[in-house]
Amino acid sequence: MQKKNSSDELFDHHASTYDDDLAKGLALTGESKSYFAETRVEWLKKKLSKMDFTTKNILDYGCGDGATVPLLADRLSGELMVGTDPSAKAIAIAKQKYAGDNFEFHILNSTGLEHSIFDLVYSNGVFHHITVEQRPETIKWIHDRLHIGGVFALWENNPLNPATRLIMSRVAFDRGCVMVWPHQARKMLIEAGFNVISISYQFIFPRFLGLFRFLESPLASIPLGGQYLILAQKK
Repeated sequence: MQKKNSSDELFDHHASTYDDDLAKGLALTGESKSYFAETRVEWLKKKLSKMDFTTKNILDYGCGDGATVPLLADRLSGELMVGTDPSAKAIAIAKQKYAGDNFEFHILNSTGLEHSIFDLVYSNGVFHHITVEQRPETIKWIHDRLHIGGVFALWENNPLNPATRLIMSRVAFDRGCVMVWPHQARKMLIEAGFNVISISYQFIFPRFLGLFRFLESPLASIPLGGQYLILAQKK
């Protein structure tokens, strides 16, 4: 079982103001959080399709208020969707908004996930909130939640992108976080028993340069984007 992290209390504190806090940072891009969520899931869908990978059971690790869970279900045809988060307040909001026949939400470290196994684990912007010392343990926990051949989709903020750093400095719950470099994430995944399939980058152009967004896909292998996606498969 994972140890309690100081970010647990942080996100309990920000659970009710999360959207407003995030919007203060994202205002620089001219886009809302829904644009980024939809683009992430669409890009993931494209990458999984190239792998000929299909999924039924999906875990959103660090789901917050659960907003991405129905999006994952819709775009990836998930039949059982589970969200987990260390913040009890965030999980309460998620249950109120989205809980249904095929949607479940659990507080991280609760007994509900100890024996659960998934085809896909999705995580966005979570690991920079986890202490450096606890990151390998967290990846090991995720590894144990996957079937053999299951995929971990890890989205993180790109430390090489100055706009990302500026946005994080404007978001109350991101200030002071230690960012995760792609090579560090790759190393931890390999050490946990994953085979790293690909690393790609998205979110190069803000809204006022939206005319150039057709270049996002061709440039995805270059570390320009505001976020990166690592796809790793359990051996």
